[in-house]
Amino acid sequence: MKKDPVSDDRIVHKSLEVINEMEKLLTRKEAAGLLGISIATLDAARTNGQIAFVQYVENGCVYFTEESLQEYIARATHRAKPREINTGNRYSRIQVRR
Repeated sequence: MKKDPVSDDRIVHKSLEVINEMEKLLTRKEAAGLLGISIATLDAARTNGQIAFVQYVENGCVYFTEESLQEYIARATHRAKPREINTGNRYSRIQVRR
């Protein structure tokens, strides 16, 4: 029986995609370093469901994807609000820096 070279190419291509995805997994230490937070803070965010993670075996090593880190940053980013100055009047002014 002759093998189909197109089918073999698809299998190899799919295997390479899986390997490439595996390379993008980051350890807790790497993820915390990229985010500029401690591992304890990263673990708290993971426990609270604020950041997605990969864990192949229960109680096993935890990994993060670049995409999950970007989503976490997007959710944790807040727009700056203008600073209000209390003038003693019942109307407050908004300070504008120039």
